[in-house]
Amino acid sequence: MKKKNILSLTVLSSLMALGGLTSLNKVSFDTVGVQAETSLNSSMPSGWNKQGENENNTISAFEDSSQGHSILLNRTASEGTLKARSGLVNVKGNTYYNVSFNSKTTDTASVQIVVVEYKDNGSTAITSKVVGKVSNATNDWVTRPGMFKTSSSTTQIVVEIEALRVGETYVSKLYINEGVEHDGTISSRTTYFEGTPANPETIISSEKAITKEVLSSTAATGYSALKLTPGRGAYLKFDDYKITGKFTLRFKYRYVGPDNGTKLSVKVDGINKAGKRVWYGDSPKAGGTPHGLWDNYEFEFSAKAGKAEPIFVIIYAGLNGESTTSSQSHYLIDDVEVIDQKGNNIVEDGGFELKENARTNTLSYFDFSTKGEANWGIENFVTIPDSAYIFDGYNESRAIHLGSHKALGAALPILPKGQYTLSYKYRSAISTTLPIRMDNFDLNGKREYTISRSISNTNNEWVSDSYSFRTYNINNEAEYADVSYLVINSQSEIDIDDLSIKDENGNEFLFAGSFDSFMAGGSYVNNTDAFKDDNGDIVFSSIRKLSMAATNDLESYVELNLASLGLNNVAAGEKINVSYEYIGGSDGVSAPFSDKNTWYLGNGNRTNEWTKRDTQLETTYAGDYNNQVLRFYGNNSTEKNVYLRNLSVTDSDGNEYFHPFANGTSILPEGAFFVNEDKEAVDEFVAAYITKQGAEDYTQVSEENRANNCLDKLNSANGALRRLTTSQKELFNTSEDYAEARAIMEMWKTASSSNASIGLFGSSSSNSSTALIITVLAISAVAISTFVLVRKKKHN
Repeated sequence: MKKKNILSLTVLSSLMALGGLTSLNKVSFDTVGVQAETSLNSSMPSGWNKQGENENNTISAFEDSSQGHSILLNRTASEGTLKARSGLVNVKGNTYYNVSFNSKTTDTASVQIVVVEYKDNGSTAITSKVVGKVSNATNDWVTRPGMFKTSSSTTQIVVEIEALRVGETYVSKLYINEGVEHDGTISSRTTYFEGTPANPETIISSEKAITKEVLSSTAATGYSALKLTPGRGAYLKFDDYKITGKFTLRFKYRYVGPDNGTKLSVKVDGINKAGKRVWYGDSPKAGGTPHGLWDNYEFEFSAKAGKAEPIFVIIYAGLNGESTTSSQSHYLIDDVEVIDQKGNNIVEDGGFELKENARTNTLSYFDFSTKGEANWGIENFVTIPDSAYIFDGYNESRAIHLGSHKALGAALPILPKGQYTLSYKYRSAISTTLPIRMDNFDLNGKREYTISRSISNTNNEWVSDSYSFRTYNINNEAEYADVSYLVINSQSEIDIDDLSIKDENGNEFLFAGSFDSFMAGGSYVNNTDAFKDDNGDIVFSSIRKLSMAATNDLESYVELNLASLGLNNVAAGEKINVSYEYIGGSDGVSAPFSDKNTWYLGNGNRTNEWTKRDTQLETTYAGDYNNQVLRFYGNNSTEKNVYLRNLSVTDSDGNEYFHPFANGTSILPEGAFFVNEDKEAVDEFVAAYITKQGAEDYTQVSEENRANNCLDKLNSANGALRRLTTSQKELFNTSEDYAEARAIMEMWKTASSSNASIGLFGSSSSNSSTALIITVLAISAVAISTFVLVRKKKHN
């Protein structure tokens, strides 16, 4: 299922996550899990160049136990710029791109990801923008999303990883994918209001749901920040309406605009540090923030029953001073938190990130310890919590940790008649049993509802287990099992990875079992996840409800906005061909297609094999743009799981507008931070057979022995060179990185076949000799950087 060589989306997360973006915060456990040692590699990852490196500030490849390949930017001095820069990357103009990266920072370090846009095939830089950042020391791996839209004339970009301030900055899994503008919802407990610029408080009670219209893509962290123009305010309700104790309100804010006519105010009922009852927090700086950058706000207050009983916090913008009648400036606010004494944040969605509608994933979770094993039924399963994911899995990527009496559920399409193999990798610190609930027949024809697997103490190493079964009774082929879900019920702590169900031909029926979710290939998903198959293509899993608590309980679909395909200005009446394949489902509810206004393909029936559906539609026009969306449905009900694949949108001549991995593959494969293994091998060859030998002071070798001495070194180097692979030899013979090394070998060749004195090599003076001295600058596996000829005077 998973590939050892992970170059794609989240692993992306997926695509990252991106079936939406799931958190990649690393979780470690003492009882299970083996951590590989971290290691520094002085080579640069392939495709990246250094800028600003010196003896104090360095850049190198890094191998991390949880992340695999990464890059390390290490600053011991704050002066100067330190960046890793990619080469030119081709992009489309006027197009949205999603960004995802993992980072870890220490000390005072922070990092920002910058995209520099170019036109005229890379000859002219036109703009640069920060698309992602980590603003403070995390001391552990975190994931940060971002987004940008290219200018209409942009043809290429360069990606920069810039380390700011002293400390170590690590970055891994930096992916950039063609996408669509983000949409979604924010908690109803976090809203905004519109008042009058002079006195916004006059209308504080008039709440509105936060939508993308009041958000800015210039965020302190994540995708978006809330834009507060004069008269607009943020209204964040606490999740506990009877709070007591000490609290800290904090958020980030930034002033944007040409004048100083806007101020920011904070309203909260509380007792300040001086013991005084207040209804307002300390005022942030009015007018501009330093250098137009993000500034930090913090206010400490207490709540006491009967004295100060806050239930919300309000942050609003108004006009600065009674004489100010208007202002063209505004504030951005982000990362609003109210932290109690235990470190809990009691407000929701203060990061102002639009979220997909609530859904339960193809993979789901159940806690027996709180509900009891008698209630294991599928109605009690919920979305897998972030804390259950680990990142040192079998393929050094995401896996699942199940604590004692925790369960993992997986929705499947009803399996066709046949024989199958359930397989998985596990890691356990004790010997135990692992019950797996799945309706099936064993190979002898006995019907089983629970499979009890024996689990060994694996000494924290990953091992394999498998179970073969049939969906029918071999002794009575008319008797079928309903294999449409499975539940793995842990009796003790265990790690699970590479979960798979394949038929006898090797066809996969559980694409989610890699536990790596991926970006949805340039599409928006609702109650649907995106995974990769064994060929690296995207498969969309349309969810059978393992949880009846999902709020958006009817529709599972993949949506394409025509604007994201460059069709927003297409005239009405243009014909578009649409096709896709599906498997699974139930009769009368499966795999329809619409443009949200018209059903072009109605509900299909259950299918036991990949089945193609196709149709043609015409573009419509609303005002001055095309606003159609294309929706590929899995289930039009809460029925069995459906897989969708090979979504295709073409014009009438067959030219493709969309294919999931045409739009889903990261345009920056360098973001996997692999080190060129050919280069590593050549570096080792140069270091072992040329660097040290070439640095020998030949004045210490008698002239009659110098030719043989050079011949010995040349033969040794040529022998080692012949043992390199063809691609490695080609790299050594052609790369400018090894020009000096090749020059040394050429000098050895000339000297060994000549009667000329090496001591006089390159010199016509009879009273001096020339010694070849190699000066190696910035010794590293990158090999020789320079060498010089230094004339040595003879002493009479």
